Amino acid sequence: MKLRYLFSIILSALFFAGCADINTDSWDNIKLSQTYVSIPAAGGSTNVTVEATEAWEFVQGEDWPAWLTVDKLSGTAGKTTVAFTAEAVNGGRTAELQIKAGDNTQFVNVCQGSKDVTVATCAEVIAGPEGKSYRVTGTCTAIANTTYGNWYLNDGTGELYIYGTVNASGSYDWAKFGIEVGDVVTVEGSYVLYGGNTPEFVDATFISVEKALVSVATEEQTLPKEGGEFDVKVVYKGAGVFPTVPEEYRSWVSIVDMQNKEGVPSKIEPNPADTAIVKIAVLPNEAGDRSGSVSFTSGSSTVPYKFMQKGAIIETTADKINAAEDGETQYRLTGVVKSIANGKYGNIYIADYTGEVYVYGTYDADGNRFDAFATPIKEGDIVTVVGPKTSYKGDPQMKNVTVEKHISVAPVTVADFLAAPEAKDVYYSLTGTVSNIVNTTYGNFDIVDETGSVYVYGLLSGWGGPSKQFESLGLKEGDKITLVGVRAAYKGTAQVGSAFFVSKAE
Repeated sequence: MKLRYLFSIILSALFFAGCADINTDSWDNIKLSQTYVSIPAAGGSTNVTVEATEAWEFVQGEDWPAWLTVDKLSGTAGKTTVAFTAEAVNGGRTAELQIKAGDNTQFVNVCQGSKDVTVATCAEVIAGPEGKSYRVTGTCTAIANTTYGNWYLNDGTGELYIYGTVNASGSYDWAKFGIEVGDVVTVEGSYVLYGGNTPEFVDATFISVEKALVSVATEEQTLPKEGGEFDVKVVYKGAGVFPTVPEEYRSWVSIVDMQNKEGVPSKIEPNPADTAIVKIAVLPNEAGDRSGSVSFTSGSSTVPYKFMQKGAIIETTADKINAAEDGETQYRLTGVVKSIANGKYGNIYIADYTGEVYVYGTYDADGNRFDAFATPIKEGDIVTVVGPKTSYKGDPQMKNVTVEKHISVAPVTVADFLAAPEAKDVYYSLTGTVSNIVNTTYGNFDIVDETGSVYVYGLLSGWGGPSKQFESLGLKEGDKITLVGVRAAYKGTAQVGSAFFVSKAE
């Protein structure tokens, strides 16, 4: 992916010189009238002809540009005219799109306006148009990746995520930039809003760095939920160092002690740094996981030190997870796998009696990806997952959850269900017609398919739902439904026990 970005940087230099089309190779099964699309800054449309020998479609990922409208996202064999449209922009912006045809991928680069660099604050960048080029100066508050140079820049007015840092030649050269947390750095880049809510520069060009007078020599750590005290080593060259707990953490974080040690001058280092050991205390955590921070100031430089504290895992329901704030708090959810949107990474929908939650990424206890589970999870299975609540473009989701428990649910006919042995922990899925409702409070009725009939002794409105809510489902005799339950019996007669409602055929 990064090599592709590098390719895009080189092309952008040519592209924005006049947004002229550049001849590139095409595939036998898909050819484009132009692979570089120029849209005026004032807004408008540009057409591209797609000539293919088989079906084709645009690949729409999370980085699909919100500012660009493409009137046809797929097509069949033959010639198709595709219109690229954008509203007016103050500045310039680019997008790289992919068209998939068979095993081949064709790239289409779109540009609008010009990329004149504007000096701005983070707040001005975030409030400005996507795609415009800016020069920004701010403090490095955290470093996420030292291969490509992914880090956070904050200038007091806002924060940008720098997704890749390059030199003037467009190469990743992180070690030579010498950027550390607390340094004041100047970069140039093109602003994009990744995923609809994360402002970032992709492959920002490094301009300069002003080294901080203070740094933290202690790595970030995770504290137990019981709390306690821990030490942070601070190195500084200013006139003393001053620790501060941000106001939002003062209810549970405090500074309890600090010991200073002066540096010893030598011929090699006549002006050595001083050090301080700062003791920090955190209170016990009765809620979910939380993050904290302490800042250290020396002279004109301030650097944050961030840490995590474990908390209790909150066992809850789908509706409460969807309504929760985004953060590190860990939630435990049990429900039925209603559908699988991505079988590779485990993007799934989990439903209980209160609703459903979209899960973006599912792993087992050993960290294996969804498609590598020893026992595969399928639609209809019952799972218990633990993970944080996040959002994507304003829509709630859980992200990168861990499966704590998995109950495989076997879809069976009524005849197969009747032939199965009694078991309180083996679940079956039955699909059939509601018949002979004898109790509308608990939901006692027969479920019938082409192989037979079996009595359902009570039906919950969903996994974990309360009893005596059958009427809320609005079911009547003749409805075709799917339910899950265990093979039970009463006085030797088979019946469905611990049953809960899954769906009704429309």
